[in-house]
Amino acid sequence: MTDYGEEYLSIFDYLKTKLEEIQVEGQSIFENVVQGWKSPVRKTPAAFIIPDPDIIDIATVRASEHTYRFIIVVLVEKADILQGLRDAISKVGKVIDTLENDRRLNDLVDRSESRRVEFHWRRQPGYVRHWCALHFEAYKVRTSIP
Repeated sequence: MTDYGEEYLSIFDYLKTKLEEIQVEGQSIFENVVQGWKSPVRKTPAAFIIPDPDIIDIATVRASEHTYRFIIVVLVEKADILQGLRDAISKVGKVIDTLENDRRLNDLVDRSESRRVEFHWRRQPGYVRHWCALHFEAYKVRTSIP
């Protein structure tokens, strides 16, 4: 069985690579893809991949199903409130499409799902930053060696 930490970090790194590869018309949709939380960010649009608590369910006596959870936060800076929100929604949609086209994350997990999108995440009145958060889960059954 693969070491838990190595497995988790492989998924974490793979998500970063996938987000960096998302392009529209040959241009990356993010100027900055950050693992964890970094503030302030000078280059936008940006994406943050924030680890969320892992949920472990007992599948059998020798197997556990891990739900590796991440919050993928998209940040867009626009003076126009509506245009900023629309741009953030568009970018989070591209992230969802990309991850749904690779549900096994290059065979790192058994399956993955985009679970929920929050609009106006971290909303600060009068501020030009627009946030959308995607709650993403990847599932893997880990078995012990008899």
